[in-house]
Amino acid sequence: MKKMTRFAAIFVAMMMAFTVTVGLAACSDGNDDGTEQGIESITIFAQGTTAALGDTVEISVSFTQLESVLETLPTKVDVYVEGVEDAIAKDLAVSDGKISFGTGEYNTGSYNIYVKTGDYISNKLPVVLTSDVPAPTNVTIAEGATNQVRITCDGTASYYWFYYSKTNNPLTATYIDWQTSKSQTRMLSESGTYYFWVKASESYGSTETERSKRKTSAFSEVASYTFTYSQLETPTNVTVTLNKTNQVKIACEGNSQYYWFYYSKTNDTSTATYIDWQTSKSQTLMLSESGTYYFWVKAADGYGATETARAAIAQSDFSSVAEYAFTYTTLSTPTGITVTQGTSASRVTIKCTDNNSAYYWFYYGTENDTSKAIYVDWQVLASHTMTLSAAGTYYFWVKAADGYGSTETVRATVAQSDFSSVETYTYSN
Repeated sequence: MKKMTRFAAIFVAMMMAFTVTVGLAACSDGNDDGTEQGIESITIFAQGTTAALGDTVEISVSFTQLESVLETLPTKVDVYVEGVEDAIAKDLAVSDGKISFGTGEYNTGSYNIYVKTGDYISNKLPVVLTSDVPAPTNVTIAEGATNQVRITCDGTASYYWFYYSKTNNPLTATYIDWQTSKSQTRMLSESGTYYFWVKASESYGSTETERSKRKTSAFSEVASYTFTYSQLETPTNVTVTLNKTNQVKIACEGNSQYYWFYYSKTNDTSTATYIDWQTSKSQTLMLSESGTYYFWVKAADGYGATETARAAIAQSDFSSVAEYAFTYTTLSTPTGITVTQGTSASRVTIKCTDNNSAYYWFYYGTENDTSKAIYVDWQVLASHTMTLSAAGTYYFWVKAADGYGSTETVRATVAQSDFSSVETYTYSN
């Protein structure tokens, strides 16, 4: 959803009430007086309202004049602000004759808003938005990695929200992300002049709903940046090496911000399976059976966590293939188990000899019986620290594994060694 369609957040907590009387005017933009062809318009009876960014507003609406012309009265309305073409809030539900929406993400200033339902449109309602939170200053834009810019600012806030647009109007700005630091990066996908703003806030704003309820500053002064898109270079020098037992490492060279890694058991990119994305130029992969594998890398302008997301992101061609003959190795059972006291008598560290396994699973129990062993956690290192809950004698074991196994269901499908020999620890509080 475009940022300007979320402008409704600017009105939250204004706590104004008005009556909407809907006539038969079929106006499309809200910029006339509603008397086109002599037909009565929707009329809002209200005085101008002042609200602070982050407040909540509730608006009373009435469709009295529509009762005689429509079989079913509207259950949703759209809100517009004069000077912005698209609705600032769409499909606001009318509940008990009221609509409500938020203000935290938008800008200070004076606005004229109007309500529209179907072809019926209201006159203007003046609204003034204020804030006593200092806005960030000295916003600057600098080139980052390929097709990436870095936005920085000055300020004393705990949180900063970052925005950009191709139009010099913060009401059209797209939210990028929040940071506790005073900087944020953004990938750009086409050449042109971009405009950037920052807001200060009392909290983070990961979702539109959260941002609408946060107390914020006005937008900072705008910072513009003329950006030239660079065509992505296909990664080169792709290599595959054995990293740990049954784990290979794929590496490449390139100048991109993001790299996507693929593999297959056939030398055909149409069969390639996506592994993961990295901002570094390497990725590891566990393999479960012997054979020849083929690997490729793409450069990209984003992380592409899902297939749908990747389809929408600019990306290079597949790299040249890297072939690797892999031999599966049966996992060795961990040895050299020790359990030592940590920062307190109840805090213990379980260790085993590093046998080059990619993952280690840690277990404990109150009986010397592996069938009753309780899974603790997994680590890529051969040690784990945990806290014991009660005094007594405890028993500890470790397994080597080909995966992280966060759930019991996952662990049942992952290749793993036998339990190690047991090690005991007595905790006396």
